[in-house]
Amino acid sequence: MKNLKKIKYVLALDTSAYTTSLCIADTNYTILSDSRTVLNVAQGAVGLRQQDAFFSHIKNLGAMFEANAAMLKDISIDLVAVSEKPEAREESYMPVFMAGYQFARALSAAFGCPLMKTTHQAGHIRACLGTNLPPDGHFKAFHLSGGTHKLLDVEISDTSISTDVRFDTIDITAGQLIDRIGVALGYGFPAGKQVDEAAQQSSTPFSITRPKIKSDFAFSYSGALTYLKTQLGCRNKSDISRSLLSFIAEDILLALAKAPLLPGEVCLLSGGVSASKTIRDYLAQSALADAIRFTPPAYATDNAVGVAFIGADSLNKTELI
Repeated sequence: MKNLKKIKYVLALDTSAYTTSLCIADTNYTILSDSRTVLNVAQGAVGLRQQDAFFSHIKNLGAMFEANAAMLKDISIDLVAVSEKPEAREESYMPVFMAGYQFARALSAAFGCPLMKTTHQAGHIRACLGTNLPPDGHFKAFHLSGGTHKLLDVEISDTSISTDVRFDTIDITAGQLIDRIGVALGYGFPAGKQVDEAAQQSSTPFSITRPKIKSDFAFSYSGALTYLKTQLGCRNKSDISRSLLSFIAEDILLALAKAPLLPGEVCLLSGGVSASKTIRDYLAQSALADAIRFTPPAYATDNAVGVAFIGADSLNKTELI
């Protein structure tokens, strides 16, 4: 009789700057629980202090575990996975990730199972790859969010996701640009969804002058921020929103022109900014449309699903050895 592979379970945590996330998934990449709570930001504000975000994560995690208590009694957790920092760089650090990491350490000890550490960025990339064990290989990926705006060379080898930065921002990120203009337009924070919805109603978008910067491999958005603020009383919300998102989409294509895809290579779009329908539609009409892969919108914003899938990859590959 053929031996059937034993189903194993991963509990994953991610505590980013603005979202508390918990995911329980199995080694068939079935998501059993996907719990997320966006941290509360006061109307008109454009962020949170780290200590306030950390405190919110602690409260949210307690409530999430209570909500998942019945499920956790019915299954045996084989691995706890957690994003311990924003990126794989040694100097990458943000206090909010310690909330999830310390919970994960305690859970690993309580369940008597291994603890797997990864990064917030790797989680975003893995969520874009989907529900299958990814093959070893090389591709490009954009990580587009409130805290990061980078074009990466990505290598998947064994159970690890390694990245090399090709483009980075020299000032603010596209996500920060969207949020700051969105809040100035009267939207709540984070403003991405509302800006994107407004952009769909635009009839007369306008161009934004691209700044001259010394590096050929860098993004810059502070000039666009300054210019768009001058347009707040002159143009309607939808046209400002459309022009802003089109500017970001153009930057994505310009970056891929300077760091072109190799034959057969694809580029993944991950992170909250990549959920924008306006940006997706713009790129879908470009010459690179067939080579661009979008994260499913439900998993583009901050979540622990990608972290759980990284854990499932590890368990599956260990099973194959």
